Amino acid sequence: ARSADKTSDLRNSITFEDSKPTSIGSLIEITSHAKPGQKLVIPPGVHLSGKQRIHGLHGSTDNWIMIEAYDVVIDGNLQVSDCTYLMLTGIEVKNSDGHGIRAGNVCNLTLYQVKVHHHRENGMQLSGKGLKVDHSEVHHVALRNTGGGKAFGWPQCIGTWKMRNGSPSEDVTITNNLVHHCWGEGIDVLWADRALVANNYIWDVYSANVYVDASNRVTVEKNYIRNVDPAYKNTEKQLAKAFVVGAESGRKTTRVYIRNNIVATANMCLNTYAQGKAVITVQFYRNTCWGTWANSPLWVKVSGGTNKVTNNIFVEGAKGQEGGFDGGSAGWRIRQNVWARRKVNAPAYWDKKAWGSRGIRKRNPRVFFKWGPNCDAEPKPMCFALKKRWSRAGALHPPDYKPDGWPLKHK
Repeated sequence: ARSADKTSDLRNSITFEDSKPTSIGSLIEITSHAKPGQKLVIPPGVHLSGKQRIHGLHGSTDNWIMIEAYDVVIDGNLQVSDCTYLMLTGIEVKNSDGHGIRAGNVCNLTLYQVKVHHHRENGMQLSGKGLKVDHSEVHHVALRNTGGGKAFGWPQCIGTWKMRNGSPSEDVTITNNLVHHCWGEGIDVLWADRALVANNYIWDVYSANVYVDASNRVTVEKNYIRNVDPAYKNTEKQLAKAFVVGAESGRKTTRVYIRNNIVATANMCLNTYAQGKAVITVQFYRNTCWGTWANSPLWVKVSGGTNKVTNNIFVEGAKGQEGGFDGGSAGWRIRQNVWARRKVNAPAYWDKKAWGSRGIRKRNPRVFFKWGPNCDAEPKPMCFALKKRWSRAGALHPPDYKPDGWPLKHK
């Protein structure tokens, strides 16, 4: 079923017809006459190549322009510019030496059920207001860093950037996507205010699954993260870090809320740092971090603000190393977490305070825990139940995860 959206009740639907659809010259020719309130349907089988553009389409709050392009392929890349209230669905963009999709100077742009793959640079780089990427798949991008040869400036699978006037993008929603096999960062919230990253399945990326930098009021929740392919280990032979919060792009990072996520495997669960600017008010809570390779699950290096790590479960790494944290703890509150072993009936430990570098102190066991069906997070597979005592505890393992709405089904 396709998503219900403001475009679903459009009064006018136009089908672009051509006796030889594969001979169509450019996307801008096809779309240039779309009007507010219309749905333009590009027939399946259209194949475009090179640099394609959508430009100058302006809908309104109650009259979006919808371009439906299922089974339409661009062998190249796509630039969307100077558009408002536009929804693009179904298109596939692949195989270029540059970015897959770039959007700039846009307001209220939705990309739905879009496929982007095999690009040398970013999969998607978006700037503007009211940006939404939903139920899309981005994979095998950032190929210029294949093998980890580039030490800095990694491209993104899906990412934001500042607007043309230098101000941050606003009101960003990145939900229900599959993001994988990226030789850079998975989902980047970079120079954006008011952003939501939720219900995404992100696996096998090179540096960080989710990265937040130079942004304000960002919520990252109910994502499932998994890194297992050894090909994507970095030059230090480590898997990607699950969540990284930094301030290296010339602006403070403030009010970041990371909650109700599950990390099945990663090098590190949370890494924070700053270069010249502050990371302030990061709150990391109600997450389950399973199997953080051989490193400690936390690296809380920066100080300032009211940064908190509370009410999480940290399970020992693949090599049996117990949880703990590295780095200075100044400005951080690390409390009411559970540090757990994998073994059957193995005790877990509450932390009472930040205990210093590398590790927890072996206190009397306080809790056993196991996965449970009832909690305050949705969808249900992405949460856990925690009790003070269980009559019998089993071996811990990450829950199975099925992304919401996948596999996609089209008419």
